Amino acid sequence: MARDLRVPTEEEYRSHGAPPFGHVRAIGFEPLGLDEASHAVEGLVSTDQWARDGQRILPTAWARNLPVYQANPIVTFAHSWWEIPIGLAAEVRIEANGLWARLEFDVEDELAARVWQAIVSRRLRTTSVAWDGQPAGNWNPRLGDANEFGEWVEGPDGNPGFEWRDNLTLMEISVVPIPADTGAVFGMARGMGLAPVRMLGSADEAEEARAMEHLKRLTGAAEGLRNWTRHIAKGGGAPSPAVIEQALNPISDLLEIATGGQAREGKVLSAANKAKVKAALEALQELYAGAGGEEADGGPDDAERHAAPPIERGLWAARQTSQRAAEASREEGLWHGAGTE
Repeated sequence: MARDLRVPTEEEYRSHGAPPFGHVRAIGFEPLGLDEASHAVEGLVSTDQWARDGQRILPTAWARNLPVYQANPIVTFAHSWWEIPIGLAAEVRIEANGLWARLEFDVEDELAARVWQAIVSRRLRTTSVAWDGQPAGNWNPRLGDANEFGEWVEGPDGNPGFEWRDNLTLMEISVVPIPADTGAVFGMARGMGLAPVRMLGSADEAEEARAMEHLKRLTGAAEGLRNWTRHIAKGGGAPSPAVIEQALNPISDLLEIATGGQAREGKVLSAANKAKVKAALEALQELYAGAGGEEADGGPDDAERHAAPPIERGLWAARQTSQRAAEASREEGLWHGAGTE
């Protein structure tokens, strides 16, 4: 049977059991050389950049165990580890900014020939590495926590990020047909039951940067509002209903955006984020009860939710996220550990 140039479905991955590796990382692949006579391509298959999942792999992380991969340097398509490899990494070496490889394809194999032609025509532009290793604290980030693989350090966005430094075992290099579709990367990793993964160099990096700038401004505005309310509270005053209404609008929207995405992807909230959702839920419930509100129901439709007062929307979003996080943590085959976004 001919093999397809597509990413297997989550069900297909799961039907083959647990993969022989624990993590995957996809990057946009820029060939530094094409050798059409040998059906080979060269380039970086892993870089030292920070990814949007809050992780980076230092080139030194591959050094210790690289001979393990070199003894069986397989190249697969879409991490289909149960299939015959489509080629071999004829050479792999560590460079200053990442892991470089020369991938040679067995064009006698029908799928390998199709992959090779797609690389030459630039229709396939993504590679992915698969490795074994475990972050310190099992995805519960705390600055300074370290183990044999690396350490939680301050990432470029100011949040804890895991820096892989040593003892990684490269298991396979794969060509994947997902040049910019991060959702497809998620599905691939989730189908294999792996830890979180994100694309590097995807088209929405600039949009994410703009969103982060907006959030920084919102954080500053919230701090100013907090200082002002503390000041008037000392004199026995309180913010006006209009101020509360304006404050609740972005709070409820942010709760729905930030936590709803995690619930939809099936990821389990980290301990820190669970605590934040719980605190938001309790605060909203207290304020809602104080305003004489009744217990909000658990499932308004979209139209009802958007038409509801901000406090009801925020309360509903926080409650739903708490419930979904608890459900997701009990399911098998989803993300292991907290989402790293």
